[in-house]
Amino acid sequence: MPSFRPWPAFVTLGILVLLPLAPARARSPAQEHPRAANPWAVRADTFVVSGSGVFGATASALGVTVQRTLWGRFAWEELIARGVGNRKVDGEDVGWVLGGTGRGALWLSNARTHAVTLGLGSALIIGGGYGTLNFAFAEFGYEFRSAAGFSVLLALGPNVLLNKPKVDLCRNDSWFCENFARGNFVPLGHARLGIGWAF
Repeated sequence: MPSFRPWPAFVTLGILVLLPLAPARARSPAQEHPRAANPWAVRADTFVVSGSGVFGATASALGVTVQRTLWGRFAWEELIARGVGNRKVDGEDVGWVLGGTGRGALWLSNARTHAVTLGLGSALIIGGGYGTLNFAFAEFGYEFRSAAGFSVLLALGPNVLLNKPKVDLCRNDSWFCENFARGNFVPLGHARLGIGWAF
């Protein structure tokens, strides 16, 4: 009987195992999944919610958003912002805005740098001329995140007011409560633009 030589089998097996691994080793995890490599992001955001009407009843704010990517396609965001005023409420602004958003990627590019996202969240306005207002919103957005960490988000969508404005404001400015009535659904009332850095 011919003798069995194991080394040719070992060499063949080694080639079959190592060849598929070579392309994976050529691309680092950071290159293939920048969102996983840089799960945290901090953005400077412009944040807008609106009542009914066109540009007449907007509540705009500038602030900071912290984003945490959890499973590649899903992220949670927390916003704190300060109102920048409204042309129909003299001497008043929207106070502080506190917001939370769950964001999912509907589409990701091969390099995971470009994404089309859907966000669902709520925003609480406190301490301003509007009184305490609680909004729910949705947003369709485009998000860019480079491998180095530069991040941009542009989003637009509907919002709905969940509570009534304060009574004395409605008494003095009836237009406000007509535009900001509980249950008012505004198809394009919400917008957000943010620029920041992921790490």
